[in-house]
Amino acid sequence: MAVPFSKFGYPVVNVKNPIYLGGALGNGSNDDVLPIQSAINAAFGAPGTPHGLNSWQNRPLYFPHGHYLISAPLNLTQVKGGLIFGDGMNGTWLVPSGVGYSCFVTNGCENTRIERMTFGATATGVGHGLDLNWDGTGDVELKGNNICNCLIGGASGAGSYAIRIGAGGFGGSNNHIDHCYLSGNVGLGTLSASAVCNSINGGNIAQTQTACIRIVNGSVTLIDGIGFQNPSYHDAFDVMIDDCTDSVVISGCRSESAKCFYLHGSNGVSIYGCNNNGPNPSDSPFPLTRYLDMANGKLILDGGASLYGSFTGSTGTIYRRGGAYGVGFPGGFTGTIAQNLA
Repeated sequence: MAVPFSKFGYPVVNVKNPIYLGGALGNGSNDDVLPIQSAINAAFGAPGTPHGLNSWQNRPLYFPHGHYLISAPLNLTQVKGGLIFGDGMNGTWLVPSGVGYSCFVTNGCENTRIERMTFGATATGVGHGLDLNWDGTGDVELKGNNICNCLIGGASGAGSYAIRIGAGGFGGSNNHIDHCYLSGNVGLGTLSASAVCNSINGGNIAQTQTACIRIVNGSVTLIDGIGFQNPSYHDAFDVMIDDCTDSVVISGCRSESAKCFYLHGSNGVSIYGCNNNGPNPSDSPFPLTRYLDMANGKLILDGGASLYGSFTGSTGTIYRRGGAYGVGFPGGFTGTIAQNLA
């Protein structure tokens, strides 16, 4: 089997190459987990002897077009400066064959790029499409990764994420999600105080059960150009903040969801040039309303932001400036409303 080469002539690791335990077949029926893990180990080092800081030893990991079934998570251990890529989000598919586990799980991952693939957890149970994690050991931390042009699904069970960052409590900063399509119980989530300054740009998050983006702790400081699409019967928020380390900017987003923002314990959220346009009429007879659930937070609507609907359990301060419009304040909000903020 021919092995593809990078533009500099150094061979990439092709998961279908038969030297890796016979090679992954990608035929939608064979279990490919062992040859794929063998290829991962060849590209970045085995879990016991990872390349780690010697990232010059890494080789790009390539998934040719195909439908790869896996019966266990794929482990990335102490990977720094790695490249993992497929033949497009509609060409390369990684699909777990069982119930209740994740697709990719890291233990220390820095400055690594994953692109042009579709992958996810099992549809039911608890599992994550990409579990960006670190246990605090080893020289490679958890930071600076880029996930680009991927379709990623998490399981539907509570506590599942398409992309989960920092669940182990170590690292998780400065990761960027670019033009991805996410689904599951939660699309993107940060879980520890050290998982800060993450960002997401472009793409779509839809059909989540709890939230499109959830900040349990840490921060997603920039949420830009996202399409949110949660039908009203899913009872999920676009952005849900339990406890946020930093302020958050939400800009250029369009929502078609039944609920917008859950802002509890936030350090301030600024919304610029966003619109929400109501659930699809096919969602009827469910209520066609938006609402904000906010406790002791600060929300700034700016630059043509549009928000309307009901406000529940809400205390805090809301500011409007720069052409914000369409803001409705029915009963239930006991905080401060500033109509014009200089």
